[in-house]
Order: sequence, then structure tokens, then C-alpha cells
Amino acid sequence: MLLILGIVVILVCALALSLNQKERSALSVCTDDYFKNVDIRRQINESHDLNFQKEKAAEIYRKSKIPLGHNGYLVGIICSGFYVLKTLEGELFSICSSCVKKTLNQKGGDNFNAFYDLDLMRQSLTVVEMKPGTDRGYDFVKLPFTGQKPICEMESCIKQAS
Repeated sequence: MLLILGIVVILVCALALSLNQKERSALSVCTDDYFKNVDIRRQINESHDLNFQKEKAAEIYRKSKIPLGHNGYLVGIICSGFYVLKTLEGELFSICSSCVKKTLNQKGGDNFNAFYDLDLMRQSLTVVEMKPGTDRGYDFVKLPFTGQKPICEMESCIKQAS
């Protein structure tokens, strides 16, 4: 009986070790993607080309899609207050937070806050630049935006500016 119990314990330990190796492998892939995204985020933050900023912002966060009715989807963030809108035809436009709020309010959605809080934090902060904090363990450091600030390409904003 003791021998059978010993064999069961050994099998359970072996199974636990194999799961940890799989988890480590998956974590390694996620870490590689994360550091690639941080590098692209730095390129966006230093760019003076709006088209480049839109393409790269959409490339990093292509999984995030907030529907904006007949306009398309929010697919990324260029910097604080400026998002990337992908139309149903596949075109990319920069859109300001005011236009996003107006569009979501028109269709009765309340997705902006969740998108803003979670994705903006993920896209503009980096683990690489975390510094030790006092009470929570770490304080996140925002990546500096030194590139050209984008403009809103929505018709309603363009009309207001002129």
C-alpha cells in the first residue's frame, strides 16, 4: 500500500513539473511579444508621421476592438486622448476622445471607460520601466510621448476647427 502511495506521489510530482514547463514556455512567448510591443510603442511615441502612428498602434492591439456603430472599431491608441478607428472598409483614422464619447453616447454604449482605463494603461505603461514603490510594490512609469501629437480626422472635428 505504501509503495502504491509513493508511486502516485511521484506521478503527481512529475505531472506538476511538466505543467510548469509548459507554463514557462507560454510565458516566454508572451514576454517576447510584450517586449516587441514595447519597442513598437517607443517608435509610435517618437514618430512625427500620423500614418505610421496609426498603423503601428493598430498592429500592437489588433485584438482589442470596441465597436463604434456604423463607423467601425477602435483598434488602438496613439497617445493619451487619441485612438485609432478602423472603418468597415479597413481604413485607419485617428479619432479624439471627444469624438469617441460622442459616438458611443449616440449608440447608447458605455464601453469607452473600460477601453480607456484598461487598454490605455497597457499601451502607455511598461514593465521594463517600473520602479520600486513604497506601498503597492511597484509604480508604473509612463512612456514619454515625444513625437508629433496626432490630429482628429473625424469630419465633425475638422468642421469645428475650420
